[in-house]
Amino acid sequence: MTVGLVTLALTGCLRRVEPPPPPAAPEAGTPAVEPAGTVTEGAWNDVLGLSMTLPPGWTARPGGRHDALRLVVRGPFGVRLDVWAIPNSDTPRPRAGCAWDWQDAGLYRSLPAPQGTRVARCVPTTPSGAHVLGWYARAGSLGWHVELVCPPGTLGPALDATRESLATLRLPLPGGDTAAPNAP
Repeated sequence: MTVGLVTLALTGCLRRVEPPPPPAAPEAGTPAVEPAGTVTEGAWNDVLGLSMTLPPGWTARPGGRHDALRLVVRGPFGVRLDVWAIPNSDTPRPRAGCAWDWQDAGLYRSLPAPQGTRVARCVPTTPSGAHVLGWYARAGSLGWHVELVCPPGTLGPALDATRESLATLRLPLPGGDTAAPNAP
């Protein structure tokens, strides 16, 4: 009986935990985030002027119109192609989990830019980390960063799948023109 009274007393002292309230619905008239561009018939067109054809079968998610991350394209096996627009930057940003071990600048065809393109490789710091291949170019005061993020074992297939898409990249130039791929 004593155990029963102690249990009853403790049960009565416990505070009842209520579940958290559901998230508030957006207020009427709150504008949705405007996308950075559109995907139409397998092609990405950014409002800032960059365009490219997407790899067949991959899914695209536009970033916000005012965000640095403009587009994320997802392929098989966790492979991802990220497109960033960063003011005054044509060099790789520090990344957690990998170290930039190689960079080169020149007139690469993969990301056309009148003043050249920087290419770089980031190797994972752990065996389960992703390799990152990056292409970086400036168009006016805006830096375009195109990064292919490849989980272990996917680097070769990812490059094969994205090679044609990267060849269709067009960077915006001052005056509204676009840069076509550089000559070999």
